[in-house]
Amino acid sequence: MADDERSLIQKYFHLGYENEVTLQFVVDYHSIKISLSTLKCRLRDYGLKRRRNEVDVDQLRDIIRNEISGSGESLGYRAVWHFLRLVHEIYVPRHLVATILQEVDPVGVQERRRRRLSQRKYLSCGPNFSWHVDGNGGCPILLRTDCGTENGVMAAMQCYFRQNGEDAFSGERAHKYGSSPANQRIKAWWSYFRKGRAGWWIDFFKDMVNAGVSDVGNVMQMEALWFSFEAVIQNELDNVKQHWNTHRIRRSGHGTVPGVPDVLFYLPQRSDAFECKQAVENPNLQEMEQHLLHTQPSDDEGDLYQEYFDYVVDHEALQIPSSMKEAFNFNN
Repeated sequence: MADDERSLIQKYFHLGYENEVTLQFVVDYHSIKISLSTLKCRLRDYGLKRRRNEVDVDQLRDIIRNEISGSGESLGYRAVWHFLRLVHEIYVPRHLVATILQEVDPVGVQERRRRRLSQRKYLSCGPNFSWHVDGNGGCPILLRTDCGTENGVMAAMQCYFRQNGEDAFSGERAHKYGSSPANQRIKAWWSYFRKGRAGWWIDFFKDMVNAGVSDVGNVMQMEALWFSFEAVIQNELDNVKQHWNTHRIRRSGHGTVPGVPDVLFYLPQRSDAFECKQAVENPNLQEMEQHLLHTQPSDDEGDLYQEYFDYVVDHEALQIPSSMKEAFNFNN
């Protein structure tokens, strides 16, 4: 239990949470009953301090250069500073990170300075109030989708799950169609994702096709490509998720609720919000699951390829790639 407590406290500390937030997480989600003063004592015992690390500048420069040499080439100094804390547990002033970025990537710094984003107000009562969809034991109060064909099934399921609700968004009012341009917040996030890391991977795979390394018309090659890069890309996605969910949203004049996304979501009471997820009875979930199994196309062929690749890896005692270079060589 002591080891679990220590690892949890260390985890939330390195995510950058304030002591009060860390305390609320360990109490509410891990049933660890300690006081704020006890938490502060634990932090001292574990050597966890908010003071900046003594870091060799040359080593820091190498870490930053390595990060922006791949899919992180478009990251700004705030994102790199956050990455240093999350991945390397390095605490340095942001102005130092900005200075090093200016040294190693002056062109990228100038390009990022030209970007401007105009936002509109977006209101939500709390986590799971509204889910936006373009293109886990419950459902939101309200689901918004565009008019794509595939979203008709989601609209029907949402209204079915909420048919017995007693609020203003129950039944057929539990879903709303809207044009994609109206979903400005999710569009903005996809833009951030594309510019931040996904764009680099898209260009990388396009280069493989243009160089004749991969043939998009060859099913075997596409399945092998996915098998080779799956773990690497999943790690990238996990890092993006953690980075976004632990960054700090600043107060603005657009009605934005300031705070950290994970804190706003898991501890909504701290921002005067409330949990909006609506419970769905298991029979209803199972009925919809069976409906999807009978109506959605299967991917048996893809599964056969993956089983074959797993067999080759086991038979040849190969290691699953953990980096872009390893995955590229593994695929070839």
